[in-house]
Amino acid sequence: MNTGEFLDYLKSLNIKLTVNGTKLKCSAPPGVLTSTLQAQIAERKADLLGFLQNISTLANSQTNHSTRNVAKERISSVLQQDQVNSSSIPPQNDFPLIIVSPGNNVSLCDWVTQHRQSLEAKILEHGAILFRNFNLNGIAEFEQFIKAIAGSTMAYSGESVGVTPRTPVHGNIYTSTEFSAKFKIALHNESSFAYTWPLKIFFYCIQPAPEGGETPIADSRNVLQQIPDSIKQRFLQRGVMYLRNYGIGSGPKWQQVFQTTNKSVVEEYCRSTDTTVEWQPGNRLRTRSFRPAIVKHPLTGDMVWFNNICQANVACLNASLKEAMLDAFKLEDLPRNSYYGDGSEIEPWVLNALQAAYQKEKVLFTWQKGDVLMLDNMLAAHGREPFVPPRKVVVGMANPVNRQSVGIISNLA
Repeated sequence: MNTGEFLDYLKSLNIKLTVNGTKLKCSAPPGVLTSTLQAQIAERKADLLGFLQNISTLANSQTNHSTRNVAKERISSVLQQDQVNSSSIPPQNDFPLIIVSPGNNVSLCDWVTQHRQSLEAKILEHGAILFRNFNLNGIAEFEQFIKAIAGSTMAYSGESVGVTPRTPVHGNIYTSTEFSAKFKIALHNESSFAYTWPLKIFFYCIQPAPEGGETPIADSRNVLQQIPDSIKQRFLQRGVMYLRNYGIGSGPKWQQVFQTTNKSVVEEYCRSTDTTVEWQPGNRLRTRSFRPAIVKHPLTGDMVWFNNICQANVACLNASLKEAMLDAFKLEDLPRNSYYGDGSEIEPWVLNALQAAYQKEKVLFTWQKGDVLMLDNMLAAHGREPFVPPRKVVVGMANPVNRQSVGIISNLA
C-alpha cells in the first residue's frame, strides 16, 4: 500500500492527519485508532510528512473535511468498533421504513395482500420495511405472509447449506442462526457468495433477547459510496474468490450440501456456477467460487456492494475466535475464507476500510415481540449483535436471483 492509498484508508476511518512544521498530528473518533494503526503511522511518518507538505491539493482536501476540536478528542487503542452503544444508532431516513398496524388485531397477511403493489414499490425505494403491532399467529402464518407478499418461499440449498448452523422449523422457515450468542455476525447479504440467492429475506421476532440480539442493517447502496474508490477499483478488477472446505471440522460434508454421492454431478454443477473443484484426501472437497463484489440490482439498476467478504474472512472474526480457527486449521484448510478473485489475500487495511464503511451505515432497532422485518437482500445487508439468551428469531426467503440476472459492472461511471 503506497502513501496515497494509506491516506485514503485513514480517510475512510475518519482519521485526520495534519502537518504542523515537522510534526504530524492525528485526530480520530474514539476507538478507531488501534495500536496497529498507531504503529503504521509512526513507521510511515517521514513519507506522510513529505506527502502532506509537498502536495498542496491533498493538503487542501484534508482541510475541507469537517473539523473537530482535537483537544476534546480522546484517541483510544482499547475500544473496538463493535462496542458502539446500539442506542446511538437509531433508524433514520426511513431505513427501515416502519409500518405500524392501523388498528387492533389487524392481520398482517390480509393487510399485505391488500397493499402488495404499494409494498413492492416501497421495498425497492427503502430497502427495508419493519412491520409492527400486526396480528401474526405463529411461524406457519409467517410463511403465509411471505407467500402473500413475495410468492413461494425458498429453501436453504446447494452452496448455502451449512454456512451457518440453522434448523428448519416449518416448511421453508428456519432458525435465523444458531451461531454462538456471545459473538456478533458481520453485516452481509444473504448467500451473496452463491450462484443463486434470495432477492427478499424476512425475519420474524418470536422472542426478543433480554439484552442485545438486534439485527443490524445497512443500505448496500450507501455502503458502496463509503468505500474509497481505490478499493472499489481493486474489486472491480479482481472480483472475489470464496474458498470453502467441505467435511472438515464440524462443517457439512459435500454429499449433504450437493445432495449426491456422485462426484461427477458435483463437478458439473460447479463448472456451471463458476466454481473450481479440488478433491482432497479423506474424500473431502475444496471449492473456489469466483464472484463480483459490486453488482447492479436487477429491478432498480442501482449499483450495490453485494458480497460476503467480511463475514467469510477469518481476519474479520472476533480475536479469540480467529485465533482458535487459525490454531485448528491451516489457512488453506479453513472451512471458509475470502480472497481477491486472483487468489491473493485481501490486505488487512482493505478489510478494515470495508468494516468501517459498514459501521458508518449500520442501523439498529430494538426487536419487539411480533415484529417482522422485510429486506431487499441486494439493497440491504444484515447481521446479528451478541445477546443474552433466550432469543428466537426465524427467517424465510423468496424470489431467487442468479448471476445471469444481474448486470456486470466494469467501471464506476
